[in-house]
Amino acid sequence: MNQILAIMTNSFLFSCSLFFAAYGMQQAAAQTEIPVDEAYRMVANYAPRAGFVARDDQQLPNTRTVWFSLQQLKAFIDQIENDGGDGVRFYFAAYDDVYPDSAEGPHVPPREYWGYNTLLMVPTRDSVAHGITYHEDYLTRAKLAESLSGSGGSKDESTIENRGNLCPPLCGDNPKLLK
Repeated sequence: MNQILAIMTNSFLFSCSLFFAAYGMQQAAAQTEIPVDEAYRMVANYAPRAGFVARDDQQLPNTRTVWFSLQQLKAFIDQIENDGGDGVRFYFAAYDDVYPDSAEGPHVPPREYWGYNTLLMVPTRDSVAHGITYHEDYLTRAKLAESLSGSGGSKDESTIENRGNLCPPLCGDNPKLLK
């Protein structure tokens, strides 16, 4: 009888643990989700802060959205996981207004992006200093990409992701939160 009671008690406690763990995960997810009406408000709040791009004597609205393909995001996340990273830090950035005629290659954006805001995704690693855990961008002190696995990086390869589709200037897919 004591064994049956112990088994029932352990089963009950295990079931309660599963319920509260699932409830806790649901609550954590709910805290990060934003209602659509609040998202519209937040996007509208950003509009005056986004600024403008001077182009051909015009003041054009600056970038308000950046789209990345699922394939690009998955490849980036796979690389971070392979390197032992723990997350991604997003940097708001802007392209130069002009590039020298001699500049070419993968780091020169298409001309229609010059001067516009963009978004950089930088992998991070779990770091501890003075007993505090934080998420460090994994770049070398020389600002070159560095693999977390220790294989090093080069000037030609970067773990920093960029080159999403900017809107403006290219808004062909009509982002729903922009008004």
